[in-house]
Amino acid sequence: MINGTTSFAFETSDTYGVSCEFQNQNTDLKVGKSYKLIVETYQAERQPRGVLLHNCINL
Repeated sequence: MINGTTSFAFETSDTYGVSCEFQNQNTDLKVGKSYKLIVETYQAERQPRGVLLHNCINL
């Protein structure tokens, strides 16, 4: 957690990745588990090797 945010990256077989950033949310994410997330994609930020989704919410 950095400055009140928690981030994680989706693991895929593609070279172009997706990361999700949570704002001020108590997230107890574990590798290998499934999660349902909601995010407003207009806030997505293109990055050199993927996309960063801001303000993700774990349902």
